[in-house]
Amino acid sequence: MDVEVGFIPHFVRQDSMREIVEQGMRAEFFYSPDIKSMFQFAVDYFVQANFESTVSMDLLTDDYNEWFSRSELEPDTYTAEFLIERIKTRYRRNQTQNIIRDIGALSVEDPEAALVKGLGDMSRLQFETSTKDRQEIYA
Repeated sequence: MDVEVGFIPHFVRQDSMREIVEQGMRAEFFYSPDIKSMFQFAVDYFVQANFESTVSMDLLTDDYNEWFSRSELEPDTYTAEFLIERIKTRYRRNQTQNIIRDIGALSVEDPEAALVKGLGDMSRLQFETSTKDRQEIYA
């Protein structure tokens, strides 16, 4: 299952979009440029509608016709909460690896600066990708 594609049916559901916004999902958590753009479009639409209506599937398929013509939509089998956690976990894993690589190189020249940078970057990542469960753990 492509986790990012699995999100698309949730872009048209008000309860899912509310969960997506409340959980702090952001476009940069997605790697596919097309789905990142669809996500941002759906969130902008939802926010501009004062959280009362979502983009329709017809509007999505019209605006992203090229993607829909070459890709297949996954069946709507996973909850928004499950997909949010999967996307955030993947993003956290990749960003953690990038941070470790960066501070590893810096630690050769300046171990103190590497510690400060690592702590700052890891704290920022924790804050940016926090979920309800993680918020309770760190409260």
